Amino acid sequence: MRNNVTIIVAIDRKGVIGNENKMPWHIPEELQSFKRITLTHNIVMGRLTYESIGRLLPDRTNYIFSKDTSFSVPNAIMINSFGEMMFELLDKPDEQFFIIGGRSMFEQYLILAGKMIISEIDLDVVGDTYFPPFDKKNWKLVHEKKIVNNQNITIRQKYYERVLT
Repeated sequence: MRNNVTIIVAIDRKGVIGNENKMPWHIPEELQSFKRITLTHNIVMGRLTYESIGRLLPDRTNYIFSKDTSFSVPNAIMINSFGEMMFELLDKPDEQFFIIGGRSMFEQYLILAGKMIISEIDLDVVGDTYFPPFDKKNWKLVHEKKIVNNQNITIRQKYYERVLT
């Protein structure tokens, strides 16, 4: 478990995180919160998440995970394996790393992350990609923030820390 690794994700009521490689909602307040939290830090994403966003996120160090060693993005740090990313995490213990997607990245880093920020959006959307299941007994809810946007959609931003057993 690494306390400098945080999973950050938005999900609907059923745990949907995406549909056809896109976010199935556009909620400016949630995006602004994501930006505020991750700004100036390291963000780690899979290739499909990068392609879905379509650009590097400014004012953050962008790590892109791809098994395809020929895939390259200028001004991003390319990572080709979980082990390679571990060296980065160990080399920078005082820096925060946010895992921002997609599902395979969340699956890999659930065992490593010390924290999670899950924005539960009060919607039921069509989706083909879900946040992976996790054992809630290994996580403690330490803070919850309620955001209501101008479309009257409630977002419950839940901050979890791993419980050491």
